[in-house]
Amino acid sequence: MPKQLLFLVRHGQTELNAQDKMQGWIDSPLTADGMRSARQLSHMLRKVDFVSAYTSDLERQQVTCRLILDKHPQTPMHVATGLREMYFGALEGESARRIFIEVVRRYGLKTARRMYSGDGSIVAMTNSFAALDDTDQAEDYQALQQRIQTTMRRITDENGDGNILVVSSGLALSNYIYGLDHNAIDGHLLDNTSVSLVSVEDGQTEVLAVNLTSARDLNKFLKETEQIPD
Repeated sequence: MPKQLLFLVRHGQTELNAQDKMQGWIDSPLTADGMRSARQLSHMLRKVDFVSAYTSDLERQQVTCRLILDKHPQTPMHVATGLREMYFGALEGESARRIFIEVVRRYGLKTARRMYSGDGSIVAMTNSFAALDDTDQAEDYQALQQRIQTTMRRITDENGDGNILVVSSGLALSNYIYGLDHNAIDGHLLDNTSVSLVSVEDGQTEVLAVNLTSARDLNKFLKETEQIPD
């Protein structure tokens, strides 16, 4: 069985991120800050060898992936639509503040704060969004978990040994990591252009690091795992 290391990256900041709006499948472009942070991450990962890279068909993910691969021109980039963010249905484009107010009305302030403070479960947060969609089109935790797990299994099956770059979105990656290890992530979403790492060996997965954002923390991990020279 192959030994793989998945570099899970959330896309750079977008215009809707900056406006604090629900994004989902809306194709919002990266901001100048989002482009800059993706280029910085490209520099941080410049010594890492990638056998392949995957992203969805959404612009924000593809642009982020291409900017990272600027230092890896030989690495092929593949499109996997299953890496899209959670679909929010009628909530797409809505103000996150308004959605929080609706969550408070439905579940109470104490429960809402727990969901979004980092102490609550990513499952509760995901399902609260789905419950607020009156059109019943939004994905819930189970649907999102099934989609992202199926996509990640296909990605690992398509590759042999080596490092694989995977660019996706905050809730999609958070749900994937939670599905592997409930203790690895809390109610906080991953930061833009953060790196989380998952090892896959002999059919077993292990979450090694979550939400690395600084060059110091990322370099420390890469040296410890012998991805770059010490």
